[in-house]
Amino acid sequence: MRQPALYPALHNAVLAEAEPMHLAFEQLADFVDGRLSGEPQQFARDHLSQCQQCGAAVDDLRAFSHAIADDLATRRKPAMNPPPSLGEKLRVFFASSWAMPVSVTIALLVFGLIGWQMFKRDDSRIAVVTPSPTPTPMMLPTATIEPTATPNNLLAQLNDGATQFALDAQGRLQGADEWPERYRQLAQQALQADRMSRPAALSGLGSASAALMGQGQESGFALIEPAGKVVLTDRPVLRWQPLAGAQSYQVELVNEQYETVAQSEALTSTSWQVPQALARGRVYSWQVKASKDGETVKAPQPPAPLARFRVTGQKEFAEIQDARHRFGSSHLLLGQLYAEAGLLDEAEREFRALQKANPASPIPKQLLAELRKLRR
Repeated sequence: MRQPALYPALHNAVLAEAEPMHLAFEQLADFVDGRLSGEPQQFARDHLSQCQQCGAAVDDLRAFSHAIADDLATRRKPAMNPPPSLGEKLRVFFASSWAMPVSVTIALLVFGLIGWQMFKRDDSRIAVVTPSPTPTPMMLPTATIEPTATPNNLLAQLNDGATQFALDAQGRLQGADEWPERYRQLAQQALQADRMSRPAALSGLGSASAALMGQGQESGFALIEPAGKVVLTDRPVLRWQPLAGAQSYQVELVNEQYETVAQSEALTSTSWQVPQALARGRVYSWQVKASKDGETVKAPQPPAPLARFRVTGQKEFAEIQDARHRFGSSHLLLGQLYAEAGLLDEAEREFRALQKANPASPIPKQLLAELRKLRR
């Protein structure tokens, strides 16, 4: 009988099939017998905790060891020698003359183990490609597309900083999509060349030209500004023409009840800034007294009225400041807001910048013409 040759054949087969990444047969057998210690034992434990193939081989070897251990126990006499290793068990078992049926069974078991390992190895190398399901196109809601304005149906077009505004024949404004609705309306009114309404802030101030012309000073001693206008700052600078030969000047500022609000010391200059903040939305009047050769000369001279100005209201001031911060590059918007608040000088400055950017457009010219009407 050639039973003893079966063990080395099985041994070599397991070694031949084992890949470098798996434990050797001797390592598996020593691990089953508990003969490993220290780093080899820890290495085997770490590997078996991650490798299903070697773990299955250990389980099979343990089952095989238990199967032959019972059989060998009936033929070995009790002794004080240490228990045989798995390799010794295999040699003794296959050397027995009556173990053929069991050895054949075990051989089949081991060959089955080897075949299973080969199957697992090959199976792990085959990439299983699962066909991806063809995605179903998602139906997006149909958006309503606004017709794009073409040069043929444009009523007006204007360059304003980095923005280009366009107004088509249907009254649709392009270029101000991110603006609040109120600002969009202001831009649309400008492109449509709508007439400007006289701001309420200009009421009761008279015209600037009338205030200056009414001074009637042959010597040229006259007020310059502010007169008949709205000012943005609550601490305006008051300016006047010099009086020839005057030694000093004194400015007096009164409110609507003609109560003195501020008065300067004797000045040699021809300008003076109000030292304290004035109430917003209120009207103020002022005059200058010049001292010359012991005499006092006033501007404006009675019976001409005092020069009046209004400080921009708080609401208008806050809106303008916000627009400066958010849309500071838009001359069109700032000009419209200034004009609404009665700040005609500031509005003119913005519209002239718009005219410079659009020399061939009639829109800035129309806006400046509307401002001239408001000054009358």
